[in-house]
Amino acid sequence: MNEAEPLDKTSLNEDKIQDSLFSNENPTTLTGSEEILLKETEDAEIDLNLIARFKHACVIGDLKTVQDILENGLLSVDELDDENLTGLHWAGLNNRYSVCKYLIEKGADLSLVGGELSATPLHFAAQRGHVYIADLMLSHGANVTAKDSQGADILQAAVLSGNVLLVIYLLNTQDQCNINTHDKNLLTPLHWASYRGDALTVDILLKHGADVTMVDNKGFTPLYWALTRPDIRIIKILVAYGSSLHVETLEGQKNAFKIAQEMETESLLLAALKLNDQNPDGSPTKHYLTEKQAKSITFFTPYLVLFAALHLVKFQSSLWLLNLAILVVVAFAAVKLLNVFAFPVYLRVHGPLLKSPYLAGTFSATAFWAIFTWLVRILPFTLFESFVINVIFAAMSGLMILTFYKTLMLNPGYVPLPLEKSEIKKTIEDLLELHKYDTRHFCIKSFIRKPKRSCYSEFQKRTVARYDHFCPWVFNDIGVRNHKPFIAFSVSLQVAILCFIILTIEYFDEMKLTNEKEIKHSCSFLGEDLCKGYRGAPFTFNVLVWVTFQFIWLSMVNIVQFIQIFKGLTTEEAKNFSNPDRMNKPWENFGSVPPEFWNDGSTLDPLEVEGPDFENSHEACQSPMERIKGGFNKCFKLVGIDQLLGMAREVVKNTHRQRYTDFGWKQNMIDFWFLRDEDEGLSMETLFRIPIKGEGNLNGKLVDYYTLWELPGENSEPV
Repeated sequence: MNEAEPLDKTSLNEDKIQDSLFSNENPTTLTGSEEILLKETEDAEIDLNLIARFKHACVIGDLKTVQDILENGLLSVDELDDENLTGLHWAGLNNRYSVCKYLIEKGADLSLVGGELSATPLHFAAQRGHVYIADLMLSHGANVTAKDSQGADILQAAVLSGNVLLVIYLLNTQDQCNINTHDKNLLTPLHWASYRGDALTVDILLKHGADVTMVDNKGFTPLYWALTRPDIRIIKILVAYGSSLHVETLEGQKNAFKIAQEMETESLLLAALKLNDQNPDGSPTKHYLTEKQAKSITFFTPYLVLFAALHLVKFQSSLWLLNLAILVVVAFAAVKLLNVFAFPVYLRVHGPLLKSPYLAGTFSATAFWAIFTWLVRILPFTLFESFVINVIFAAMSGLMILTFYKTLMLNPGYVPLPLEKSEIKKTIEDLLELHKYDTRHFCIKSFIRKPKRSCYSEFQKRTVARYDHFCPWVFNDIGVRNHKPFIAFSVSLQVAILCFIILTIEYFDEMKLTNEKEIKHSCSFLGEDLCKGYRGAPFTFNVLVWVTFQFIWLSMVNIVQFIQIFKGLTTEEAKNFSNPDRMNKPWENFGSVPPEFWNDGSTLDPLEVEGPDFENSHEACQSPMERIKGGFNKCFKLVGIDQLLGMAREVVKNTHRQRYTDFGWKQNMIDFWFLRDEDEGLSMETLFRIPIKGEGNLNGKLVDYYTLWELPGENSEPV
């Protein structure tokens, strides 16, 4: 179905038409038959111009003109224009809700077909992705299974529109909607979505049970059409859902590999097979490890790599260059072995290292070797001289281990998924009534209404309530349930590192070396105590350097985190404040709200944003450095500098911006640290209380972040 743009934008001047038709200039005497013919011609011209005016009013949404014409009986509600289309066709095509509603109430026939493809008004609305118009027509009896002259029904028209929300609406609210319907060429909605490169719609269709094995009149499956476009996302997901690689087309008997070769997408097909844990011939890859074993090996590998690094890096040795080379080989070999044997078992994505438990294992290994060094080397020398600092270090280390485990293992606050199709239907209907059915308020990945301050996480494929960020060092998202343990973990870690630094320097001071004067002279730039450690205890010295590096970036992260807590912000919200213009563009969030509803109070504030979840976008919740490519990006991610830079930039930029979650630094701190009912006071119990579900405090009030549709306070508005 061809898309049509609004037509006839120049208003017709009816007075001039009348003057030209009934002018008395140059009068001519006519016979009786000529008078009758002229009268019929005049009436026809008036009717044609009236129809054009009526069509134009329907196109631009001029309800008053439409009412005047119909109420005065000048035209019928189903009057056809020169394209065999009614006013309802044009109003539906151009998203004119009020005009459509009026025409339907006046008795417009929803089944009338028109245009080149003999399509219904619902076809016209669906091909433009107008969800609200489609809902209006369907609620008044429009036929969702009606087909045009090419055999395309409403679902296929919706797929061609590219509006994934309309596809979701039809599949979840219209029981008669057939997901495997096909046109005269046997093309199904999945065929069309795959051919168009619409990854979001392909994903939705597959989740709702679309058949990947159906072939069209050429013998093409949806996968074969996907191979005509260089988009690995669609090829990957079709392979994951069981698309056959060996079905032969009717002409040329070509399989998937032959088509990919001809279309120069063979590399994408092979990459998609690898990402789906399949060999180049499509057979399953054989693994020697279970998923649990592979994850455990990934987690504990840094223990060995870090030990090798701490042991081999000895610049004071004559063999330091050889040791450094051995370390590089060990580190490279470890990652290579993980890439070959461990990552493919449970993590088949590009750049798996940063998305695996490896970094969490690196932190765990750091803590292990630091505590081991303290117990074996440092404590015996400093127990009495620095008793209090040793006690603090022990206490902070214990708290750090406990909160690390909590942050790692706790559900960060996943918003419950709908259990029944009826729940999704009810959610969609509620959002349509509120004029909020768009990707800012409806998650197209989990089919839920998005609570305020939530975000869809690509890490666990779930929507996280009060989402803050993803932390690779704890291998988990940070949300409403584990944000407080995360802050406790990072603060206790920083205090423990500070104590370790003090105790290590004290240990170096207590060391006795045989050639102490000579050693001090060889590395005087380090100072006396550090020089002794550098020469006399290289392993301990290396541990000190490593944890000091951690202390520097951790300090910056903690500073920014506390600034955000003071201001009542999360990391994700701080990031979204940087681009408010994007959040107010309805065409970027699949919003098809009719123009007459645009000023009904449904404007958007930055706290409602999910993060880019649109077609051709990156992950829903990106780190601020996602757009930077190359080695620096990976290094920044490894130490968390990407999040630090992003957080600092946005916090500074938005210091004076109004926020509905900022109730003053004191109240914000109380809300964050003390989980309590309104009638409860501040206590140790409320300080250590962890949300069971999505509980949290805002301005002293207990709220449920799983169902937070509006923010408390005089400035907040319903979602």
